[in-house]
Amino acid sequence: MLAAPAPGRAAEEISSCPLDFWYVKPDKPPRTAPGTPSSISADEVQAEGKEWVEFRGNVEYRRGTDRITTEHLRYHKPTDTLEATGTVNFENAARERIQTASLKLKIEDEIGETGVSRYNFGLIPARGESRKIEFLGPGITRLHDVSYTTCPEGQDSWFLKARQLDIDKNDQLGRARGVRIEFMDVPVFYLPYIYFPIGNQRQSGVLPPRIGHSSTFGSYLEIPYYLNLAPNYDDTFTARYMTQRGLMLRNEFRYMTQNSEGSFSLEGLPHDQMANEERYAGYYHHRQKLNPDWSTTIDLRGVSDKQYLADFGDHISITSQTHLPTNAELVYRGSRWTFTTRVSSFETIDTTIPVADKPYQRLPQLTLGLQPGGVKNGWQPHFDGEWVNFDRRNTTLTGFRTTARPALSFPLSNAWGHFIPKAGAHYTSYNLNNAPDPAPSLARGFASLDTGLAFVRNTRYWGQSYQQTLEPRLYYLYVPARDQNHLPVFDTALADFNFDGLFRENRFTGGDRIGDANHLTLAVTSRFLDDRDGHERLRLSLGQIFYYADQTVGLPNGIGVDNRNDSDLVGEMILWMSGHWHTRLSAQYDQRSDRAQKESITFQYQPDRRRIVNLGYRFVRDQVGQSDISVEWPIAGRWTARGRSLYSFRDDRNLESYLGAEYNACCWAARAYAYRRYDDTRGAVNGIHFEFQLVGLSKYGKVPESPLSQSLFSFPSPAGAPPE
Repeated sequence: MLAAPAPGRAAEEISSCPLDFWYVKPDKPPRTAPGTPSSISADEVQAEGKEWVEFRGNVEYRRGTDRITTEHLRYHKPTDTLEATGTVNFENAARERIQTASLKLKIEDEIGETGVSRYNFGLIPARGESRKIEFLGPGITRLHDVSYTTCPEGQDSWFLKARQLDIDKNDQLGRARGVRIEFMDVPVFYLPYIYFPIGNQRQSGVLPPRIGHSSTFGSYLEIPYYLNLAPNYDDTFTARYMTQRGLMLRNEFRYMTQNSEGSFSLEGLPHDQMANEERYAGYYHHRQKLNPDWSTTIDLRGVSDKQYLADFGDHISITSQTHLPTNAELVYRGSRWTFTTRVSSFETIDTTIPVADKPYQRLPQLTLGLQPGGVKNGWQPHFDGEWVNFDRRNTTLTGFRTTARPALSFPLSNAWGHFIPKAGAHYTSYNLNNAPDPAPSLARGFASLDTGLAFVRNTRYWGQSYQQTLEPRLYYLYVPARDQNHLPVFDTALADFNFDGLFRENRFTGGDRIGDANHLTLAVTSRFLDDRDGHERLRLSLGQIFYYADQTVGLPNGIGVDNRNDSDLVGEMILWMSGHWHTRLSAQYDQRSDRAQKESITFQYQPDRRRIVNLGYRFVRDQVGQSDISVEWPIAGRWTARGRSLYSFRDDRNLESYLGAEYNACCWAARAYAYRRYDDTRGAVNGIHFEFQLVGLSKYGKVPESPLSQSLFSFPSPAGAPPE
C-alpha cells in the first residue's frame, strides 16, 4: 500500500496544474439524494409494451445533479434501469465524467456497467481509460483493464495500469490488482496488489522509498511503513539499508489527546559494519495541559556514542552538538505568579570535553516568580526565587543553591514618557559538598532608576508621510561590590552584551554572581511609523554605559570585570520595508581601539512562501567571522532552486553548503539535493539525495525541507509590523 500524503500539501501540489482539470467544490451536493425524481427528454419517444420506453435523438437524462446525454436510451420502469448506447456521456456535480459506447445503470441502487470508456474523476482528481467500468453501489466503482493517472489532459507523464482497480470513495481508497506503473512510457514498477489514498485522509501502508548516498555511510535505500492506528495516534516503522553500515531500524510513535501531545522515536543499528558495534539513538517528547494554569513537559534524548550524530545527521546544527539535554518540568502560570519544578541533565557526547567544562545536572530545580501587575502608576512588587540541587558525575563539588530577589517599583508612565524607580535585594546561599566552606552566602541590595521621554513629529521621506519618534532613555543602576571569589560557579556566565543588555540588572546569567554596578546608561531610539497603517517601518537605537566605579566581581580568569570609564557603543537598526524587504543590523563598537567588536547583519526578501532570500553576516572579534546565504526561488518554468552557504572567514572554508533543485510537472515532481559540511574529525562530509513523487498516487520521497528549513532563518518582527 502507498500511504496518504500529509493533508494540506495537496493544495500546493495542484497549484501549478490547469484549473479546469482539478475539482472545484460544487454549490450542490456531489451525490444525488435517494428518491430524487428523474426526467428524460428526446426528439422521439416510443413505448415498448408496459415496461420499456425508448428514447431517440438528443436524449438527455437528468436526476438531481446527474446528467446523461446520448443518441439512444431505453428505460425499464419496473427495475428503474436505463440502457444507453451510441456516444454516451455521464457527469455529475462532483465533476465525474464518463464517455462510453454503452451504459447500463440501475438508477436508485447505483449499480451497473459500461463498455470501453474514458473517464475523468474530478473529485480525486484522476482520468484514464478502461475496458469496462462497473458501478457496485453508492461510492464504489470497479474498472477493468484500466489506465489511471492524475495528470491533466495532454500530459501523459505517468500511468498506473492494472487488471482491476476499485475506487472506494467511502473509504477514500483505491485498490489495484495486477499493477504496472509506467513513467514516460517506461515500466518502473510491477506489483501484484496495492492500495492507495484518493483523498487527504491518513491511511496505513508503505510510504514511498528514499535513496541517496553519503560519505559517512555509503549508498542507502530507506523504506518506511506507516500505521494509522487511530485518529489521534499513529506509528511509522522505517528500515534503512546502508552499504557501508548495514541495516538501521527506526520507529516513531506519535499521539495526541485533547490536552496533550507527544512522540517517541527510537532508531539503531544492531550491528554497525564500520564501527563493529551496536549503535542507537532515542527521543521522547510529551507536553500536556493539566488545567488552565498547570502544564507539564518532558524531553528525553540519548545516543550510544559521541559520533552517532556526526555519522547519521545531515545538518551542521545536528552534527555539531556536544551535549544532549534531558528535561522534565511541571509549570504553573497564573495571572501574576509562576512556579516551575524541573529535573534536567545533559549527556555529554563529546568525550574530549573535560569534566570541569561539562554542565551540571539540576536534580531538582524549583523556581518561583511574581510578575508586575497591570497598574500603570502605583506600587509594583517583584520576586524571583530559585532552589536547585547541582550534581555532576566524577566531580567533587556539588550541592544546593538558594537564590531570592525581591524588589519593589513605582512606575509612572504615559504617552510622553516614563519614570520607574526600583529597589530590591539579591540573596544567594549554598549547602555544598566537599568544599572548605560548606555554607557560603551573599546578600546585596540594589537600586535602579529608569527614565525616558518620547517626542513625536510628522515628517516625509521618499514621498511618504511618517510619524517619527525620538525616545531618549536614562537608566541608572547601583549594586554595591563584594568579593565573591569564594562562591562556586555552577551555571553562571557573562551575558551577551547588546542593546537590550544596557538595561540589565545583572551582567551575569545564572545565580552564582551578583554583578557590582555603579553606572548610568544613556540611550536613544527613533522610530518611523507609517501614517497609512501605523506600522513601524524603521527603528534606530544607540546606547552606551558610563561607569562611576571599577567592576570587581567576575568569574574565574577575570571574565566580567571591566575597569574602563565607559562601555562599547552598541547600536541596532531594524528596517521593515513594504514589499517584503526586511533588514536588521546590530553592532558593538570600541571607541578606544576604533574597531568593531561585534557585528550582525541579516537581510531578507520574502514576497511569498516559495520565494525567499536571506543574506547574513556575523562577526565577533577573535572568535567568529561567518557569512550565511540561503535562497529558495522558482526559476525557469517549473524549476525551483534551493541553496545555502555557511562560510567561515577565519577558517577560510565553507562550514556547510546545500544545493537542491526541484522540477514540478503538476502531476509528478523530481527533487535532488546535495550537501557538503565540514567535520572536525573527518574533514569534508558529502551527501546526495534523490526524491520522486507521483502526485495523487503517492509520494516517492519527502520534500527536502529538513536541511533547508533549518537554514532559512526567520526575521524577527518589529512591534506593530504586519504579520508575515
